[in-house]
This record gives sequence, C-alpha cells and structure tokens, in this order.
Amino acid sequence: MPARDGRTVQQQDGLYWEVAPWLPGAAAIERPPAAARVQTAFAALASVHRRLSSLSQRGASPGLRLAIRELETLAGGGLDLMAAALERAQADPHAVLGQSWIFLARATIPRLLPSLRDAARLDVGLQPCLRDARPEHFLFEADRLSGLIDFGAMGIEAVAADLARLIGEWFSDDHSLRALALDAYQQVRPLDGSEAALIAALESAGDLLIAGHWLRWHHLDHRHFDAGAVERGVARGLHRLERLAERIRPSGFAI
Repeated sequence: MPARDGRTVQQQDGLYWEVAPWLPGAAAIERPPAAARVQTAFAALASVHRRLSSLSQRGASPGLRLAIRELETLAGGGLDLMAAALERAQADPHAVLGQSWIFLARATIPRLLPSLRDAARLDVGLQPCLRDARPEHFLFEADRLSGLIDFGAMGIEAVAADLARLIGEWFSDDHSLRALALDAYQQVRPLDGSEAALIAALESAGDLLIAGHWLRWHHLDHRHFDAGAVERGVARGLHRLERLAERIRPSGFAI
C-alpha cells in the first residue's frame, strides 16, 4: 500500500518496511492438493516470474551452489557435529529421527554431489524469485487463488528454484500432479532445457538438506520453535531423503 509520498517501501532504522492488506483465503496445506489448485498456483507463479523477467541476467544458480557448499560442509565434519549434539539430547522426541537422517545422509551425499556440481555449471536465466515458494504462501478461496504472501526471502535466483521448492514441499511423490504443474506453468512462461534440468538438481538437494537444516537450527544455532515444529521438520526431511535414496540413479539425480 502506498504512503503519502507514493512509495510502497519505507526505510527506517536500517530496515525497509511495507504495509500490505490482509488477504482473504486459507493457506494451501492439504496434501495431496486438488489438481485445480495445483494448476492455479503454478500458473500464478509463472505470472510472477514473467512480470519480473525484465530484470534477468545469465549465470549459475546461486541456490544450488550454496546447497553444494552445505553438503560439502556436512560431509567434511558437519554430520559429526550433529551426531554429537544428538547424543547429548537423547530425550528430545526427534533424536532417533535425526540419527536416522545422519546415517542415510552419510551414504547419500557422496553419490549426489557429482551430479549437483554438473548442474551448478548450467548457464540459466537469473532474476528476482520468491526463494520460499511454499504451499502455505498460496491462499485459496475454494479453488480460486486469493493471495500470494511472504516475499521476505526474495532474491536473484533461477526460476527452477521456486519450482523445485513448491513441488518438493507440496506433492513430489505424485508424478501426475508434477506433470500437471509444469504444464500449467509453461503455458504462461515456457522453460528452456537448462531450467528444466535444474529443477531435478535443486529438488534433490532440498530432499537431502531439509532435515539437516532443522537439526542445525535447533541443536547448533539454538533457535527456538513452537512445540513439535522441529520433530515435524526432521520427520518430513527424513521421509524426503528416504525417497531420494531409494530412487537415486548412479548418475545422481532422482527419477
């Protein structure tokens, strides 16, 4: 909403602030989602990307390069730090889940890193993207999209990162919904070959890292969350890593 000077963003005390209207609707949290909602959400995401495409440049995906560094850090001793922290926190309800994730991550990281490094060399379009395209940020009234919220993580990235995040968080097990989503997206904004290939790499990296993020935030960074949030996050991440480990090809990408 614009201020009296016409600007929608105000700077105060070293931060930028905005005021936005409260949007109607409820977050898209059902899993699996209805096909109509999937089509609507991905077409809307494509519209956002298309509107911001005038600010595009070329290069490698910053998010994938960051994920590779995270995986290298885990393989180089980070998993040992997490394992030690979990040994000291056996009473935590997610401790056993966390230990299972560490065991599986040790075996999976070396198999996945070579293909991620190949994908990180892809030259793709980079532009402003949401970088946190989760189903909870798409509001619906019935099957009508009534709002898209939470732009706090926006940054320069490949559009494949938003697609991989939304698919991975919402319905990655369902191949028919995946095809429906990408078709709806490409009717608004077509993907080139490099962008399509990058989706698989980014989704695989997310499958591996999500539980590790929750474990690091809680045990190493000592961040506080609502009751049960860490256990749910680790359980969801372990499930995604188990799927990845079952489906991973020798070359590295999930099928």
